[in-house]
Amino acid sequence: MHCRIGEAVRSPAFQGAAMCIFRSRLCLLLNVLACIVRVIHGQSAIIVAPKEIPTGGALQSKNGRFLLAMQYDCNLVLYDLEKNRLPLWATNTSGHGANCYAAMEINGNFVLYNGAHMIKFQTYTYIYSCTGNYLAWMQDDGNFVVYCEPTVNNLQQLTALWATGTDGW
Repeated sequence: MHCRIGEAVRSPAFQGAAMCIFRSRLCLLLNVLACIVRVIHGQSAIIVAPKEIPTGGALQSKNGRFLLAMQYDCNLVLYDLEKNRLPLWATNTSGHGANCYAAMEINGNFVLYNGAHMIKFQTYTYIYSCTGNYLAWMQDDGNFVVYCEPTVNNLQQLTALWATGTDGW
């Protein structure tokens, strides 16, 4: 989004609402808010429990190459964006409902639910004990991994609990 003083701007981050920009500071604020909204809607590489990826949301690797997308057909798919959106992995839950979402839960389980809150896919990582946080990471190597982070905010001491096995693409 770019702004000019006095120009009306439409931003998808604000769901198409027309906003008139009269001061350059307001333009800067809107750009910052648009970035925050994109991150909240899943355009980051890591989610920490409890957090969800809504239908239409995604996690993207920091290098921008890999995208884990919660599609409208209820399928969670990992794409390689450098290879013509080649799908590398999927939950194979297409057609299992509407308004589906994926959730990194506080018990360590990464789960895909349909709109009726019925489990359609899960990693079964709730069986592991973790004294810190559980997190899911869309890594730069193409692997989507559920981790235990025993010491909060210390990504150097992660323990992998589950992975898509798509690293090395």
